[in-house]
Amino acid sequence: MLKVSPRFKVLTSLTALLVLASGVVGDVAVQKRNVDVVFDEYADALSSGNYQGAYSMCSPEFKSATNFEQFRAMHEGLTAQNGPLRRIVRMDSAVRWQMSSPNWIGRVEARLDFSNGEDRVLFEFRKSEGEWKLFGYEEH
Repeated sequence: MLKVSPRFKVLTSLTALLVLASGVVGDVAVQKRNVDVVFDEYADALSSGNYQGAYSMCSPEFKSATNFEQFRAMHEGLTAQNGPLRRIVRMDSAVRWQMSSPNWIGRVEARLDFSNGEDRVLFEFRKSEGEWKLFGYEEH
């Protein structure tokens, strides 16, 4: 039987972690761009009043908590209160990878510009089955 020293085991483990980490770090920029693209598509759909298109970009978890009629009513209520939504501006975004599922989580901070004011919102996206989907959001 081959004898392996404790030092060799530690070096092998560290090497494996570095290889894994380098793949994740290299993928962070790609995943951030992907989140930005999905967010921009979501924002364009909302800004143009295409609520069905925006809702189709939501995760199953989001949809189980909020049906389409609630989603549409919420956004129509915002525009009734604040005036028409003129645009949604992505202010900042970041992604992170974690060992547990979901492995990829993206957050986008955005400003919603209405004709009578603005609102700041933090959107959370999660990658599931190869696709980024809106998981939830909160006002700031």
